[in-house]
Amino acid sequence: MRIAILGSGTGVPTAERGPAGFAISDDGRLLLLDGGSGTLEKLVRLGMDYRNVGTALFTHCHADHTLDLVSLIHALNFTPEYVHEAPLRAIGPPGFVAFAERLLAAYPSLAHRSYPMELTEVDDGDTVDAGWLSATVAKVPHGNARANAYRISTPDGVVVFSGDCSPSLALADLARGADLMVAEASFARATKESSPHMTAGEAGHMAQAAGIETLVLTHFNPGTLEADMRANCAREFQGRLILARDGMCLEVAGGRVIAAD
Repeated sequence: MRIAILGSGTGVPTAERGPAGFAISDDGRLLLLDGGSGTLEKLVRLGMDYRNVGTALFTHCHADHTLDLVSLIHALNFTPEYVHEAPLRAIGPPGFVAFAERLLAAYPSLAHRSYPMELTEVDDGDTVDAGWLSATVAKVPHGNARANAYRISTPDGVVVFSGDCSPSLALADLARGADLMVAEASFARATKESSPHMTAGEAGHMAQAAGIETLVLTHFNPGTLEADMRANCAREFQGRLILARDGMCLEVAGGRVIAAD
């Protein structure tokens, strides 16, 4: 199982980091997990084919995690000399279907599709079956937004994505025993703006409580210093720490997490 980090930043992009997005792939099969603006282009730059996305899974409905749903459907509709036929599922937390319908209604050309598309909602305790992988859902707190974290399981291993959230027992329980945890850490330390998110130390505490050996921190706010992120996380987490960067790829196989070309 390959994990590609398409966006390691927030809704305020920088030259180094764009809005949140991940691709999970194996043997040509592809799942998009979140898709802020620019993630589809980065997917293509990494040599992956957007036409292989069968499922797009969203943690919550904020713009920096969802805007490239529009880009994906547009690309499937209008790729020259190509007719897309494979089904596409777009899945998110409660409220996602109404949100996606309003978003897509703003672009009438997206309605004329040559392939079936299904909009679906999943809630706490549900499981998404994509055939080659499954995703277990946990409800996590994120201010006033309805948000999900996902535990992705394949024969190669288990990866947990926190999405955007503040610390919670639900996240620690979901992550327990996973090979890899990808956790948001928008801030190095607590500020008046940080409460809907995790700090580096809080993410480290969640990972330590869950017994995680490898932790990837992502969703960095502009101006966040990597040295501060490392130092604050290390006070809580004793395992292997990786700071996400756009374009970074990791392989999970047999309980091992290794960097990939």
